[in-house]
Amino acid sequence: MGLDMEAAGKNLGGRLRAVVAALERLDRFAIEPGREGPAEPGLPEGLEREAAQIFVRRALRAATDPVGWRVLDLLRDAQQSSADLAGALGCPRVAAWEAVNDLVQAGLVARPADADQVGLTAAGAGLLAFIEELAAAAAAVVRP
Repeated sequence: MGLDMEAAGKNLGGRLRAVVAALERLDRFAIEPGREGPAEPGLPEGLEREAAQIFVRRALRAATDPVGWRVLDLLRDAQQSSADLAGALGCPRVAAWEAVNDLVQAGLVARPADADQVGLTAAGAGLLAFIEELAAAAAAVVRP
């Protein structure tokens, strides 16, 4: 499988772009008393790399969270429903739904709006592979 750095980075960058676009839409519709002029941009010019690093660190936190890791592992081979994930995690469906929401926000899994199916994104698959490859290299040192 392996980490496709470009695909994973583009996936996380797309998630960042979607959040910036959502902030811009909100600014067009939000009416705040006392606010004059446009709000500060969601992503000021020149801060793209800093924002991207924040998104990457967030993705790493979500991927290494024990429940997040388990969800990524369960999605390794195929999409699953929230009911299937709840059964595998041994928790109520609402708890599985929220665990998936954390991973969606981090850009690691995707859930179509019209179906209860969850699948890995390129970033999710890439981080899963990266962590496993790193762990395999570390384990090889323990018992060469």
